[in-house]
Amino acid sequence: MTTQIGRLRANHLLARWAIVLAALGLVAACSSQGVSLGPDAVAGKVPDGSVEMREVQVAGQPVHVKLALHNGRVVNVQPEYEDVVRVSTLTGRPVKDVLADAAAAGRLFRADDDPDPE
Repeated sequence: MTTQIGRLRANHLLARWAIVLAALGLVAACSSQGVSLGPDAVAGKVPDGSVEMREVQVAGQPVHVKLALHNGRVVNVQPEYEDVVRVSTLTGRPVKDVLADAAAAGRLFRADDDPDPE
């Protein structure tokens, strides 16, 4: 019982700190560096709420990826799992490898209004 109460308190504190960090703009900095504040901290939402769907090619097959954007920059890439499994089945490659290749290809995208192209 005390473990559950301890988790609830920790989640509550984490959520409160996330509000403070968001106000300071540190959530975006953490996201761009791959640091996670946990699902309770940001309530499962992208800081500015921008998500785009794009398509990449892995082994000549299309894979849809979701791009999470913050201030016009890609901060996270998530390939669609069904597409990854389909390509894995077609090519005989491990799912993990296809997923990694799709995510890497998705990171090459930038938002159309990105003021600082790389």
